[in-house]
Amino acid sequence: MAQIYFFDDAHDELVGSHEQTQAVRNSLGGSLRGIDSATLLPGAAHSQGSLAYKNVVVALDAKAPNAPLNLLHDDWGHGVSVVRVPPDAAERALNQAYRARALERLGKCCRNALRLRADGDDSVGPRLACEAGGARDMDGDNWHPGFDGSNCSVGLYSALETRRPLNGSDGMRRAFRSYFLVAKAGAGNAAQELSARISSLADSHLSLDEVFGVSGSHPDALGPADLERVVACGRRNRARILHQAAQALGFQHEIDTAPDHACCDSNSGVNMAILLADAVTNVVERVDGSQLSNDRAQWRYYAGCVSPYHSRGTVACSSPSDGYVMWLDAQGDTVPKTRVQNAVGGCTPFGSRRIMGTADALRRAVQGLSVSVDPAAPAAPAECDKGVAAGHPDSEWLAAHFVWDEANDARAPPAALVPPQLWGTHEPLEASPWGHALGLGSLRALSLHPELVYMAGAEPAALRTLNARRRN
Repeated sequence: MAQIYFFDDAHDELVGSHEQTQAVRNSLGGSLRGIDSATLLPGAAHSQGSLAYKNVVVALDAKAPNAPLNLLHDDWGHGVSVVRVPPDAAERALNQAYRARALERLGKCCRNALRLRADGDDSVGPRLACEAGGARDMDGDNWHPGFDGSNCSVGLYSALETRRPLNGSDGMRRAFRSYFLVAKAGAGNAAQELSARISSLADSHLSLDEVFGVSGSHPDALGPADLERVVACGRRNRARILHQAAQALGFQHEIDTAPDHACCDSNSGVNMAILLADAVTNVVERVDGSQLSNDRAQWRYYAGCVSPYHSRGTVACSSPSDGYVMWLDAQGDTVPKTRVQNAVGGCTPFGSRRIMGTADALRRAVQGLSVSVDPAAPAAPAECDKGVAAGHPDSEWLAAHFVWDEANDARAPPAALVPPQLWGTHEPLEASPWGHALGLGSLRALSLHPELVYMAGAEPAALRTLNARRRN
């Protein structure tokens, strides 16, 4: 039987409730082989909708046959990238006279693959195929940066940062208002193609070393370069989203940028932001047997948690209305150059604990919308609280801070429908209880709160399904 652990037996209460953790353990136990193992981090969960695991590190034997490829979700290379914005530049966009227009412009800054385009061209990100060496896009891959899922967003965030003034001493430290652009997105086309190739091998009974081309000669096997490629594609997609967001807000010349040299010749001349931090999740890393006590090589899959090998810095997602937490050096304004030291190899949670399913959140959103915009609509069910019955209880604040895309489908609810994430699907991130337990206590936690944010919106298919249920 596979071994399933908590990240620290002394802090198992930080992982989640007994019911939540037992559900994850049961699901993992049905997929893992006896020689595999998994470690649950704070907020560990298994989505009943997407079947994705969150905040779980899975260790899979590299050479044993029948690798459980069903555990590997299609959101490869998803992550969060951050750049610092000069206060003067950010505050121009936040000026009350310009704020509404800035939010509108931000809502058009990049492509959203969730839109149902009339021309069918809804793809984003580079292709998985690349020139020899894996560094440059194939000729003709003129890709667009953008959102590749409903959990994507980009926006301007603010934080209260305690630091010393310019040329001051440590004794002069005080609170400064700092600003950051943050993009949350994945690798787009590259991730979809990688997932499709892995899925095609699901019935082949191969080992992971054979699937990823380390051993064997299966004609459809991937190569180690493909795994590095998908991480690079996700990072480049986010960096270009951030540059386009800066253009939309009018301060693209006041953040650090560089040309994207990995573009093909026909797509050259595009710039991307130089990242302060980049937290990457949903990737695999091969660990040689000489580094392990049992001398058996394994592949570590960072399912919905931050990969220490592929990331630069540590960032965790709170609830969307609360923002993010980023950890910086205790004495500086940069991300740490060394890995976090903890019992799970430096891995940390990528997001806060889920407390409501997406379907339930959509149901609440539709119920609130139908009552608030259509007085003749049937009354919301009794279990809806008064805030929902009158629409979103924080609608005025949301309208000043967020914009999202309409579904662009006559069968789906209109843009007034608040995305499910803003109905409380995740609790605010309380970093302090588990930060010390995961080795983050020596770093400086900075809470980034939303100011102007463009969100992808809800999945059109989920909206149509919910509408069909309502009509029936």
